[in-house]
Amino acid sequence: MYRNKNTIDRFLVGRSAQTATPKLSQPQIQVSEFKPESNNAEENLCGAGAGPTYPDIACIKTKSFIDDSTKQSILEGTWDNVHKFTFPYRYLQFYQHFRYFNTAWVPEQRKGVFTIIWDTLVPTTKDPEMSGIKRKLSKNVLVDNQWMRYSLHEDAVYCGPCFLFGRKDAKEKLFINPVNDWSNLSCFVKRHLKSESPHYIYHGMAEDFLRVRNGVDESIDVKISESRKNDVIANKHVLLKIIEVLLLCGRQNIPIRGHLPERSNFVEILNFKASDDDILTEHLNSSKREKYTSPDIQNEIINIMGDQIRQTIVDKCNSSRCFALIADETTDKSVKEQMESRTKLRTLCETRWTSRADSLYTFKTAFPVVIHALEQLEDDGDQKAKQYLSAIMKFDFIISLVIAEHIMKSTVYLSVFLQGKECDLVEAMKECKVVVDVLRQERADESVWDELYQSAVDIGQPLNIQESMPRRVGRQCHRDNHPVDTPKQYWRVATYLPFIDHMIQELESRLLSPEDRFNGQYLLPRVVNNITQEQIVAIYETYKDDMNVSLDVFKAEILRWKMRWAVCQHDAIPNTLCE
Repeated sequence: MYRNKNTIDRFLVGRSAQTATPKLSQPQIQVSEFKPESNNAEENLCGAGAGPTYPDIACIKTKSFIDDSTKQSILEGTWDNVHKFTFPYRYLQFYQHFRYFNTAWVPEQRKGVFTIIWDTLVPTTKDPEMSGIKRKLSKNVLVDNQWMRYSLHEDAVYCGPCFLFGRKDAKEKLFINPVNDWSNLSCFVKRHLKSESPHYIYHGMAEDFLRVRNGVDESIDVKISESRKNDVIANKHVLLKIIEVLLLCGRQNIPIRGHLPERSNFVEILNFKASDDDILTEHLNSSKREKYTSPDIQNEIINIMGDQIRQTIVDKCNSSRCFALIADETTDKSVKEQMESRTKLRTLCETRWTSRADSLYTFKTAFPVVIHALEQLEDDGDQKAKQYLSAIMKFDFIISLVIAEHIMKSTVYLSVFLQGKECDLVEAMKECKVVVDVLRQERADESVWDELYQSAVDIGQPLNIQESMPRRVGRQCHRDNHPVDTPKQYWRVATYLPFIDHMIQELESRLLSPEDRFNGQYLLPRVVNNITQEQIVAIYETYKDDMNVSLDVFKAEILRWKMRWAVCQHDAIPNTLCE
């Protein structure tokens, strides 16, 4: 090719003796694209286990986020057996430049530059192996430049620090983008390592990153806030002391609470430990709210300790060949051992209806155990136990218990809904209607009553309590004389139907009757922006006698109310009427 170049130069010089020979540019080179034979380029090119330990940058450069562990692998990865790797060849195809001129060469009036018209580039031959020169990456380049990272998938090299920490919009992107021009690689390396190159900035950033990752240095946010570090150490120390107090109470069976919250056993023991602990003393006497001594924190720590104890027991059982369980038992009248029930009876709360349902269910489930316990107390001479036993060993008590428990459990979800902090009264009304519909449907369904009555009979049979009903007399002053013939019919009309009718009436009068008034909750600041025109009209129709204003004035006031809270910050908007 260079022979053809000199021939053209001689031709141009011979044509015009007055013109100087222009300096021709170097021949342009086209590099054939490198493509691995399969997706697993590492195994195809160097065999399993012979490739570098760092990730292939070509496989991760398209990701929007590169995690710290991957960055560390790129920076710390090595290629100890690079000498065993056979790098692929590339064929560099040369093209000749042909020139022609429309007129004779005439020097321009600026520093001897000639006007040149370039013709199409023509390859010397169609066979790249005949006309091209084979080039491949030198192994010594990777050994001498430890910052360089080779990509098996692209047959190209990157600069690890520049790729990770360099700006993608930087003017100088050498080695941030892949480099595979092996003929000029040495020139590129020299330019990359010049004293004014940003490579050294990115290399320093990489070293700082590795020092933080390896625990040699602290992260920048911790360095900036030394007080935060001290707070973390102090909080860990205080939390450890709190855990030690709870462990002591648990091991010695000491109640955590006392007569007063501020004089509880937990607080007193903690204060005693603080007498010779300056950090704990400062923490307990400080004005900050986060002291980690509230009952919620205590319960959370106790639950964590319980989980650890339980897991330890399970691990020991799983690792042993066999194990046994020991449980306390009691004996009944026939001296037959029975497993003692762990279900604790609850007080029948007068205000919390969900507690009532739970109490009735527990009492019904543990009824045989209650009878046995009362009989034991009676044998020991307890007179109250004798009275209680006489009261509950009757069929009227059992059937009343079954009826009350069944009806009360229908209202559990409604009670929980009404007691919630974020209670939506309109949605509560919908749930109330569902409960009323369920009760009415069960009232008309004979099979529901049949199942309840049979449940009461099954409870009484093991205790020799037979189904019965009060006797009928000609004149009754203290109860109704229902015209029925069997106990099943009597308890249905005397207890079941009146109780369910009373429950329906109470739900309707207390919750469903004032339903329209509950639309006023849509005026709360946190939901007023979602109010509809239909809801505005419904609220106005409900309260218009109390407001004494027109509908238009009321709508204008609603608009002003919405704008009032629209300009407030989200944290400043009240969530409840009390706020």
